Amino acid sequence: MSGLFSGISDQGGSEMLAAGVAEDGAPQAAAGAHVCALCGAVFRHPDSLRFHKEVHKGRTRCPVCGRVFSRRAYLTQHLRMCHPCDAVRLAPP
Repeated sequence: MSGLFSGISDQGGSEMLAAGVAEDGAPQAAAGAHVCALCGAVFRHPDSLRFHKEVHKGRTRCPVCGRVFSRRAYLTQHLRMCHPCDAVRLAPP
């Protein structure tokens, strides 16, 4: 897959569940799972889905190097570790 998801970090992926696909192509999830309406990603916890939605809003992309992270917290950590001299401020959530 290319585009927005091409640089997503593997961090935080443990919350995703395996999902099936119905005959009409719609994603299927286990009972109690939380499904992203935009990409079909399936999560065990509602907060994991909430954090995931930040990716679709473009709030997890590094403004310096363009790398995309699965969570804003990972982006913040990346900015502190990799771009400490660049005065970058993230927009509030």
